[in-house]
Amino acid sequence: MITLTIITKNEERNLRRLLPILRANASRPDSLVSEILILDSGSTDGTRELALAHGAVWHERTWQG
Repeated sequence: MITLTIITKNEERNLRRLLPILRANASRPDSLVSEILILDSGSTDGTRELALAHGAVWHERTWQG
């Protein structure tokens, strides 16, 4: 299985569209994605709350690049 990793910063608007689709596909028996991991670099919008509400694993890290 695959962990899908999404790098974010203030992506609430985009994740609001994306996460329900990913979550629906992840629940299918033929899905390759078993986990959604969000690696965030300091969001100040609702990115964290939205990701956690959709069952994503959350990690924060200061952007190095």
